[in-house]
Amino acid sequence: MVAVRAVSRGKHTGEPLGVEDTGREVELRAADFHQVVDGRIVRTWHLEDYFSIATQLGLEFTRAFAPGMRAAGWGRVVNTGSGITLTRNRDLAYKTSKGTVHGLTRALANGLGDSGITVNATAPGLVATQGFLGRARPGGPTTDEAFACVTALQTIERQSVAADLGNALGLLVSDDADFITGQILHGDGGMTRTGA
Repeated sequence: MVAVRAVSRGKHTGEPLGVEDTGREVELRAADFHQVVDGRIVRTWHLEDYFSIATQLGLEFTRAFAPGMRAAGWGRVVNTGSGITLTRNRDLAYKTSKGTVHGLTRALANGLGDSGITVNATAPGLVATQGFLGRARPGGPTTDEAFACVTALQTIERQSVAADLGNALGLLVSDDADFITGQILHGDGGMTRTGA
């Protein structure tokens, strides 16, 4: 096994993941693990540093916009967590990175609580987005099998669609949510209702 670690530093430009250019310095890390047999690479695993991506974006965007929201006496920060943190899913890197987002959300809520700014996170389950539907899963379940498995665990037995997450987000950014902060809103059809 050969491990290769990479660190990339630079200014946030362009619109990665639909996020507008901030011009701030960012650092992203990744690692590649290569299985070598008879001097040839036969399999490769690529791991992004989800911790860095998840926390830098949430923290840096809050730092950038909090002064203006504080001056206005009103603001909303909504991070994207995941219901995966309460499941038995074995994707340790992704699961832990989303747990970090949940912790960051609560810490920011504590720090900004006296300013009129609320900080919350949505925690969707498996959502029927173009990205998920188009992702290849070599050796894993098909899209239909994944949805069947998840839907069977939900109280509301249907696939989650992007509008479900949009509705939760709409609530959290509204004036009606002025007394809701530091919360992780699970929009997953009741899958995580038991906490396990």
